[in-house]
Amino acid sequence: MASPEGRAPLILDGDWLFLQKYHAYQERLLKQLKIRCNFQEEPLDDLTKEAWAKLYGPEDEQGKAALKALGRRFFILTGGPGTGKTSTAVSLIALIQDRQIRNQKPTLETQLLAPTGKAARRLGEAVALGKSRLGLSEVLGIPETAQTLHRFLGVNPNQPGIYKHHPKNPAATQLVLLDEASMVDLPMFVHFLEALSPDCRVILMGDPDQLTAIESGAVLKDLTSFPAQLSVGEAPRLALHHLRLNKSYRFDDQKGIGKMATQIRSGIVESQTWSESGLQVISNLNDLKSLVISGFSPLIAAQTPAEALAALPEFACLCPLVEGPSGALAWNRQIANWVLGQPGLGHLCPIIIEQNSPSQGLSNGDLGVLWANGTDLEAWVLGPEGMPVCFSPALLPKHSQAFCISVHKSQGSEYGQVVTLMPESDHPLLTGELIYTALTRAKTRFTLYGDPVLWSNAAQRNETRFSLLNKRAYSL
Repeated sequence: MASPEGRAPLILDGDWLFLQKYHAYQERLLKQLKIRCNFQEEPLDDLTKEAWAKLYGPEDEQGKAALKALGRRFFILTGGPGTGKTSTAVSLIALIQDRQIRNQKPTLETQLLAPTGKAARRLGEAVALGKSRLGLSEVLGIPETAQTLHRFLGVNPNQPGIYKHHPKNPAATQLVLLDEASMVDLPMFVHFLEALSPDCRVILMGDPDQLTAIESGAVLKDLTSFPAQLSVGEAPRLALHHLRLNKSYRFDDQKGIGKMATQIRSGIVESQTWSESGLQVISNLNDLKSLVISGFSPLIAAQTPAEALAALPEFACLCPLVEGPSGALAWNRQIANWVLGQPGLGHLCPIIIEQNSPSQGLSNGDLGVLWANGTDLEAWVLGPEGMPVCFSPALLPKHSQAFCISVHKSQGSEYGQVVTLMPESDHPLLTGELIYTALTRAKTRFTLYGDPVLWSNAAQRNETRFSLLNKRAYSL
């Protein structure tokens, strides 16, 4: 064991004991943050202010975020689903590029990034939609395709953890937008920032209340969870590089799903909230069976693979656990028996891709269907352009049935209606972050199957990741 300045398998930093490699990652991340937050704020010229005023009113929350970020090389934009994070980021990039053009400078080389292939595809679609709403042209240099962090860094499959881009060979990118930042673990965050030149503009987006990265660290939460009541003089420097969007354009935070999400974030779920429109609790297995068959009815009625694919985002069954009698694997078998047992059905089955296959344009988490075409069995998945693509099932990467999937696998997706299947007894994996993620996958209706007391208990249990990052970032 050694002090922070020494070298040993274990590092004692004050009262905190670290594995050496994770302490080193923490220090490397703090170094990157200090460099990027120390850039002098760029003054805004009158024409940029005029361009901003054409997009936003003086009290517009998204406008305030864009204005705050305009003069900074590093910015974190957070908020729940439907708060307009992506549209705000698109406007911000447009204002930055417009300033470049007015100053007769080339537009900044821009990259859209996400931690997974599915998230990258959704980011590209959201940016394209945001551009069309604003009437932006390609001249502004805002791409509509995103790539994964691993592909951007240049992974060497024969040397895990060794990347093409690093401090001695940074990427040429001048502006980066990273979405779903809550899913990025500590080592990957370090490799990401070290792969960029010090003057590269970095915009991070995400929802720190969702599930954190599967691997070590809860970086986004650590970098954005400073006390809200601090005065400007007391606020840490990093807080000046962050803004949370609170107004949801998808949910009303005074009722239904929006109200429940707010209560989960506060840690206190009121039982009467379940009577709100868009929410319900059921405990009878026959009621669940009827609901599931009804929810999958558009899929059951599909006459073509394209219709089946279009029906998949309408309904989802999610499970907090994977293994065991109350896990996603067991529920998947049960629901498959219910649905596939319907008269005339037997020609299709929903699937989820569980492994990236860049050569096929398939990403971990992509949904598709197995479709019986006469005597032939086909696999259909939405391709990168949003069009149905047919594959031989034998050539698909690892995949499984998707009548029920885990909450973790649903992250980054949204569905019209969601049913969450709770275990019969409490479990340490039931946390506020997990149930918040499950709830906010639903756009219009959310059903809880199980004991609502377990749900309320989970809201009081936050996922704990022990780290000095929040404390150290406070004193940057």
